[in-house]
Amino acid sequence: MDLRIFMALLIVLIVVSTFSIYLVLRDLTTQQKVPYISPSTIDQKLGGQWRLDVVENLKYPDTINPPNEILSLLENSSESAFFILYVGDESNLSMFIYKYQNSSSLSKLVLTIQQIYNKLGWRTQDLNGSITGFTVQSNDSQFLYGAYHNYVVVVYLNGVVYPNESVEVANLESHVLT
Repeated sequence: MDLRIFMALLIVLIVVSTFSIYLVLRDLTTQQKVPYISPSTIDQKLGGQWRLDVVENLKYPDTINPPNEILSLLENSSESAFFILYVGDESNLSMFIYKYQNSSSLSKLVLTIQQIYNKLGWRTQDLNGSITGFTVQSNDSQFLYGAYHNYVVVVYLNGVVYPNESVEVANLESHVLT
């Protein structure tokens, strides 16, 4: 092989490799940290043995129970979206965290979601405290939709659940988001 052809191929290989390394490093440095609660903190607050199963920046997984349309709306209107799944001995805890640039209309957004649940015949209960939002509870599941600073947090517990566990989790998450 001619030396000039070999040198040209070598230069192309070096340029492509350098560009690939640049893209990988850029992606690694621009990824956002997922704001999750440590499993030991959940153990202390809710009892039991919880393990962190999934922590991702991702699109809404269709294997989770809350209404797809609402979560899709939140995801599409947010700056970034996070999904966190904890698995306990008798329950599963899913959290969807949506980050927004501006917090001015988030309380109104959560109120609109609450009105949708009410129109569908669900009984909702308002939250008190630093998180603006509501819960929907049944014997084996709890949903919580809350606005906190520039985040909307959705907590979904299913399995063996106790009253207001979703509120406890949302309060823990609010400390992580601060």
